[in-house]
Amino acid sequence: MKRFKTAIIVIICITTLSVVLFFLPLEGFLQRLPVIKSFYQNTTLEISTPNGKVSVKINGKEYGETPISIKNLPAGTYIVELTKISSQQSFYKTHKFNIPLTKNSVSIINMEIGPNDHLHGAILYYEKDSTKSEEKGKITITSDTEGSDVYI
Repeated sequence: MKRFKTAIIVIICITTLSVVLFFLPLEGFLQRLPVIKSFYQNTTLEISTPNGKVSVKINGKEYGETPISIKNLPAGTYIVELTKISSQQSFYKTHKFNIPLTKNSVSIINMEIGPNDHLHGAILYYEKDSTKSEEKGKITITSDTEGSDVYI
C-alpha cells in the first residue's frame, strides 16, 4: 500500500511539473529567479548628445537626461524616445527608435537632434545574424555620406 501511495504522489508531481513547464514560458520564468536574473539582465544602453540635453524614455518610462547609461536591461526590442530639452518645445520634434538589445552587449546612441526633423549621429547595436555560415563572414556598413569609398 505504501508503494502505491508513493507511485501516485510521483505521478501527480511529474504531471503537475509537466503541465506547468508546458504552459509557462521557461525563459520568462528563469529571468525572474534572483540568482539567474543577472545572466538575463546584462545589457547596457548608452545615450549621449554632443550639444544640449535630451529627455530619454524607454517603452514609455522616463529615464532622465543625457548623457545616460542604463544598465541591467533584459535582452529584447525597446522603443527609445528622445526629446530635446529646450525653451521652444515646438522647435524640436520627438524622435522614436526601435533598438534591439542583445545579451552581453552595449548598445550606443550618439544623436544630435536639430530643428524640425533633422538628426545627425549614430545608433550602434548588435544583433544575431541568421544568414552567417561557417565558411563565410559578413560585414554591414551603414552610411549616409554620399560619394564614400569602403576598402576591405
